[in-house]
Amino acid sequence: MNYKSFTQIVILGSSSFVPFMQLPPNTRREVVEDLLDIKIFSSMNVLIKDKIRGLKEQIRTLELKKESISDKVSMQKNFIEQIENKGQEDIANKEESIFSLLKEENECINRNEKLNDELKDTQKEIEEFSDSSKKLREFGNIRGKLSQKISTLVKEHKFFNDNTVCPTCNQDIEESFRVNRIEDSQNKAKDLQEGYQQLLDEIKKEEDRESHFKTLNGYLSTTLNEITSNNSQITSCQRQVKTLESEIQKLTSQLADRNTEHSKLEEFRENLQSTYEELAAKREDISYYDFTYDLLKDGGVKTKIIKKYLPLINKEVNKYLQKMEFYINFTLDEEFNETVQSPIHEDFTYASFSEGEKMRIDLALLFTWRGVARYKNSVNTNLLILDEGFDSSLDGFGTDEFLKIIRYDDQGIENVNIFVISHKESLFDKFDDVIKFEKVKGFSRKV
Repeated sequence: MNYKSFTQIVILGSSSFVPFMQLPPNTRREVVEDLLDIKIFSSMNVLIKDKIRGLKEQIRTLELKKESISDKVSMQKNFIEQIENKGQEDIANKEESIFSLLKEENECINRNEKLNDELKDTQKEIEEFSDSSKKLREFGNIRGKLSQKISTLVKEHKFFNDNTVCPTCNQDIEESFRVNRIEDSQNKAKDLQEGYQQLLDEIKKEEDRESHFKTLNGYLSTTLNEITSNNSQITSCQRQVKTLESEIQKLTSQLADRNTEHSKLEEFRENLQSTYEELAAKREDISYYDFTYDLLKDGGVKTKIIKKYLPLINKEVNKYLQKMEFYINFTLDEEFNETVQSPIHEDFTYASFSEGEKMRIDLALLFTWRGVARYKNSVNTNLLILDEGFDSSLDGFGTDEFLKIIRYDDQGIENVNIFVISHKESLFDKFDDVIKFEKVKGFSRKV
């Protein structure tokens, strides 16, 4: 038996024991299936599920294979039709396309030759204007210096025009000296102004030259891009011509080998037929497996077997409850959910009872599962261990009733080896043999 079943019918411990009614529904079912020897159906179900999964994978693979072969059949039929009906027409169309591509290629070559000639002329002209930027920078420097000199002369002219006394030393400036400096400043300013104007004219000429230089550069860039585009078009045309020539050669060979293509079509059809037959066989297998899987599920044959034992289980539970003077009608359904019927208990469940009453239900179920195990010899046991079961929830009356069951029931002491672990010394005289232990320095020792 598995561990969960062991804790339900062999050992009842106060610390680690989880009563049957406090187990989750799936664990309750697992315990009962183990007791009834029907877990084999669950194992069979797992195997069937794996086989179904494998079959479905095979069917998916065959479906893909069928679609692939169907596509091949369709493509081969179209291919043969193209060979027989459109072969010569396709060859003629491709030859016409080659002629158009060669013509386009030749036009691109001619355009490039013309553009290359224009490119040479433009490059020569660019060389003539290439120094315009340098001259503009030089003229700019000169203009700055002239502007600075003109500004200095203007300040000097203004100083001598506005002042007759030196503002620094407060001495009088001679009139003749002042007039001469003003006249000299005016003459120099006039000469500089004429030179400045000539410089501006030269700068304007160089700016025009630089603008023309930029225009030529733009035209040069555009021409180079056009040549590059034409070269790409030439390469594309050559590539397409090679592809079309290869296709013409292939079509010519195919026209000579039509019988071979018909043989391929027949081979594809045979493969498709065999795939259909294999698919039909796999689908028939999976229908049988699906039917078996449904039988082996929780709602299938296992439920039928559990239904067969439910009357016995409910009868045994209520028998032991009555022996412990607990007069309720406690029944379990196929999912092992409880129903409680009693004149004084309305809409009660297991959780509604006191701890002592729950303990009586737990003990009744314990003896019931042992009885079921006795019917199914593979999990029958003659061992029962009660670990502190009398120390917690059972009152004195409940303890006496329980002791009557384990002593005088048809699975009593003469048939079962019962071990009761308890801290209650009042129980010592209730048993034939007592082994007492005491703790010494942290270790248990038999007294």
